Amino acid sequence: QKSEAMNSTILFLAMAMTIMLLVPGAHGQQQPKVRKLSPKSSSASSSASSSASSSVSSSASSSNSANSCDDLEMIIADQKATITDLEMIIADLESNLCSPAPTPGPTELCYGDDTKEEYLLSILTSITDEAILLDEDTPQGMAFDYLLDNDICGKTTIEQRYGLATLYFATNGLSWTNNEGWLGENQECEWYGVICDTNPRATDLVLATNNLDGKVPNEISTLFMLEKLDLSANSIRDTIPDGLSLLTRLEVLDLQKNLLEGPAFPNSITGLSTLESYRVNSNSLSGTVPSEIGNLQSLEELWAADNEVTGTLPTELGNLIRLKYFELQENKISGALPSEIGRIPLEDIRVYSNFLQNTIPSQLFSVTSLRSIRFEKNFLYGPLPSQIGLLTDLENLRLQENNLSGQIPSEIGRTTSLETLRLDNNFWVGTIPDVFQYFENLEFFDISNNLLTGSIPTTLFSIPAIRLVYMSNCSLSGAIPEEYANPPLLRDLWLDGNGITGTVPSISSGKLENLNELLLHDNFVSGSMPESICDLRFEDFLDDLWSDCGGLNPKIACDFPNCCNRCFEAEC
Repeated sequence: QKSEAMNSTILFLAMAMTIMLLVPGAHGQQQPKVRKLSPKSSSASSSASSSASSSVSSSASSSNSANSCDDLEMIIADQKATITDLEMIIADLESNLCSPAPTPGPTELCYGDDTKEEYLLSILTSITDEAILLDEDTPQGMAFDYLLDNDICGKTTIEQRYGLATLYFATNGLSWTNNEGWLGENQECEWYGVICDTNPRATDLVLATNNLDGKVPNEISTLFMLEKLDLSANSIRDTIPDGLSLLTRLEVLDLQKNLLEGPAFPNSITGLSTLESYRVNSNSLSGTVPSEIGNLQSLEELWAADNEVTGTLPTELGNLIRLKYFELQENKISGALPSEIGRIPLEDIRVYSNFLQNTIPSQLFSVTSLRSIRFEKNFLYGPLPSQIGLLTDLENLRLQENNLSGQIPSEIGRTTSLETLRLDNNFWVGTIPDVFQYFENLEFFDISNNLLTGSIPTTLFSIPAIRLVYMSNCSLSGAIPEEYANPPLLRDLWLDGNGITGTVPSISSGKLENLNELLLHDNFVSGSMPESICDLRFEDFLDDLWSDCGGLNPKIACDFPNCCNRCFEAEC
């Protein structure tokens, strides 16, 4: 458009010059209107116009008075002067028309008629109260000042930038282990731990183990496209913020290993229908597990262990039809395990170290996806249901330190995937089922401190992976089976505190080379400790060999301290 205007003006002036040169008297007609120019150009134009007018008038007078050569020369000279003035006008026009237009300032781009402060307040007061924004001592006020001090025109994510800056100031960002890029001029999606989509909106914020110290502000709500928030293993304090309730796309929330207080399951969490993983282990959270927990039907992981949660477990847990990992251990939960947990496709349930009572619901054992059950250190009572045999994929069964009673069901022999079986410190009666011949992976077996009778199960020593066998303080009888020397990885064998009789079987060379502790005291074992067992001590394999080798009338002869390193005196 500038080029067209300049060309039109130059063409018009050229035509005017031609007319004035070829048509005498034409200069006396009305002059065309010209675009207003700078003072210098206007002066040149006035001068040229006066000159042209003067010279043409003079030319006309001379033409009327005489037609001499002198008069003609004067006319030609005047016209040349006019041409020179017009050329100056054209040069001025070219200079003005070709100069680039001034770039509009930022106010013209995004503030309109407002100041920068007014513009920011109009956006941010819908998120944070104005008084807090204007308080320079608050994280919000610091974030507001940060935006005031930096260019925001062209930034399409001012709210998001504000929310992240507020988090930075609220958690002492200067002391973070890694704060690369934060509060720089670059787009916030380039800040450490921030991952964005193409819009660009933050979808992931991962600042785990980064020395954050402070409170997560409610302005976290500005990250409304967030799908993953991981602030684990920091020093996050105060309560779980209400602002999380607006993160309606959130799938993973990891706040474990912090210093959080207040409700473990606030309303801001129980309304997040997209949440798949909720991790708040190892804080100081309290309150109960509300019935609204059943709203989280996308939940696959619920970790709230090592807190101060109280009350009972609601039946609405049965609504969590996608839940696989349930961890509420080391809290103060009481009451019964709801039978509705039998509707959940659990793989791992951990509620140990609580105050749970009543029996283990048989419905739990219909959940054949289970791989780990950890109910230890509660007040559960009653029998172990025979349906335990349905859990053929179960790898970890820990029921120790409860009040469980009755017989250990023989169906436990079907749980051949077990790696850990702990039934110690209960009130089991009867015999230990000798049903372990098909086990391949069992490493840890503990039935200590029960009321069990009968003999030591020989099939236990057919398991190639067995390492730890604890059968202390029961009422077992019979002899130590010869098969005890077969497991190549056996490290601990505790048989103390029983009614075992007979002698200690000798072993072949190369057997039990991983044995570290063999406890045989408080039994009725007699004879002499085999030399093959003492050799394990001499070869520094066996650290502890305890037997009833003390007193004036030892039950078993064993060289102290070269073979047996601790001798117990038989009771009268």
